Amino acid sequence: MKKPNELKDEEFISPVKRRAKMKTFLKMKKKKNLMKTSKMRKKLKIMMKKKN
Repeated sequence: MKKPNELKDEEFISPVKRRAKMKTFLKMKKKKNLMKTSKMRKKLKIMMKKKN
C-alpha cells in the first residue's frame, strides 16, 4: 500500500503529465500537418510549372 501523501502527489502530478503529453502530441500533429502542406505546395508549384 502507498502512503496517503504519496497518493496525493501522484494525483497532483498526473493531470500535469497528461497536459504535457497532450501538448507534445498536438505539436507533433502540427508538425506533421505542416510537412503535408509544404509537400502539397511543392507539388502544386511543380504542376503549375508544367502547365506553363
